[in-house]
Amino acid sequence: MIVLRGPINSPQAAILAGMVPGNTLQVAVDRTGAAPVLVVERTPGVRAGSLTMANYLSVITCIDRGFDYEATIMTINGGIYDVRIARV
Repeated sequence: MIVLRGPINSPQAAILAGMVPGNTLQVAVDRTGAAPVLVVERTPGVRAGSLTMANYLSVITCIDRGFDYEATIMTINGGIYDVRIARV
């Protein structure tokens, strides 16, 4: 099982407002661009940011195979949201 940890890229403050460590976000794949992007969403279709930590492409492959992942907020330091990504 893949478990990754790292920051949310380009976190959307308005969407992440009120979230605290321990809260979860859905992990999804955005395929609207030239390459797939791993994203976190507060609700389906509401992007809170993207993820590019080491091995994130493996998570995209697993999602393509039907596995679900979620991101748990571990720490918040200013505007930096550190999350743990794991299969649910």
